[in-house]
Amino acid sequence: MELNLFKDTGLHIGIDVDGVLRDFCKGLLDVIKSEYPSYIRKDTEPLRHWDIEKNFNATKEQLQDVYWNAHSYLIMGNSPDFPGAITEFKEIEDWAANEGHKISIVTSQKPHARHLTLHWLSLHELNPGAVYFESGPDKWKVPIDFLLDDSPENYEHWVKGRGSDFGFYLQDAPYNRHIKTKNRVYGVKHFQERLKKHLTL
Repeated sequence: MELNLFKDTGLHIGIDVDGVLRDFCKGLLDVIKSEYPSYIRKDTEPLRHWDIEKNFNATKEQLQDVYWNAHSYLIMGNSPDFPGAITEFKEIEDWAANEGHKISIVTSQKPHARHLTLHWLSLHELNPGAVYFESGPDKWKVPIDFLLDDSPENYEHWVKGRGSDFGFYLQDAPYNRHIKTKNRVYGVKHFQERLKKHLTL
């Protein structure tokens, strides 16, 4: 795997979509409240469990049918962005371009619904250098130096695959706070600030 870390060619920086740019949880909750209210529990919000079925009165298969099939256009294609995330993404893109780095989207999406994520990126006029559709357990294999992601499972796979958590920045969320890491960030802007510190060490 060819990485650019500490080379003159610049860094290759990966950014996830769901949980970082797109508020998948809100999109899902809005649909479930409207169409499947019996799935809601008293303690559903905020979603505290990465295993999504633990947040609802529904099975994993029932929930997957909601967001991958029955309401995929609403949830995957039109969920809201996190406040400030779009502006911050464009800012990190501008910074990267000026500094000779590359920004790519690295996201896990089902093949039949990938066009919805591309639609969402287009809707917000985001123009990454590349889009990698890669399963969560294999994101560590993508030739990037740094990754901003919210998944606790992807964090564990990165550590196992690369030998440490260096390069993996965990976007803070209720469902990943059991992970003990110094690389926890609170948005794209904070991620950019941490990257700048790496480059000045």
